Amino acid sequence: MRVSPDARPSYEHLVRDSALPDGALVAIFHDAGATGPEGPIYVMEKRAGAWQFSSVGPDGGVEATPGAAQNLAPGACAPCHQGGQADSLFGIPR
Repeated sequence: MRVSPDARPSYEHLVRDSALPDGALVAIFHDAGATGPEGPIYVMEKRAGAWQFSSVGPDGGVEATPGAAQNLAPGACAPCHQGGQADSLFGIPR
């Protein structure tokens, strides 16, 4: 899990009703283990108070979803993140 420096303090102290600032980036790296294929990096970027979801491939290129430009289809990530602890996020893994 990686969080942009400007948003890290808010993320580290995430509680219900807290929110990360616009411009915040949150990324999680797919890990298939030592023998698995290198996977995508899933990225959330907060713009104008709303999260945008995208995926970056192992080559560093943004993986576009048909009809969604460079963002993932809204139904791909947002439904699960709506159940997040605060601001559509789940917080630091325990």
